Amino acid sequence: MSSPEPIALPNPPNDGITSLQYIDNNNSSSQQLLASTSWDGALRLHDTFAKTHVLTHVMECGPLLSMTSSPSSNKVFTGGIDGSIRQFDIATSTPSLIGMHGSNSSSSSNDDNKKAACSAL
Repeated sequence: MSSPEPIALPNPPNDGITSLQYIDNNNSSSQQLLASTSWDGALRLHDTFAKTHVLTHVMECGPLLSMTSSPSSNKVFTGGIDGSIRQFDIATSTPSLIGMHGSNSSSSSNDDNKKAACSAL
């Protein structure tokens, strides 16, 4: 059995990737969104089905250390090294600061209660 061929996506981060997550796109059966965060402070979305770059947004908080999506998959939450927790609305490409930690955010997750959480070191 052979291994699948790797696929290089366009517009990759120019620094280390800190998290990757597929975003469940209920609105499209022909789009597979892969979200990534990196040490360059950017959130990136790629469509791995079409092998295209969808967007890059620099979150203005320094390196991004964590990420999760909302259960409805229309928002992405990031945790920055500056302690900020930000929400990014995929449909409108709008970021907003929703909280701060006294330290940097090191992990993110969503749960069955329709909430997202980011935790600090």
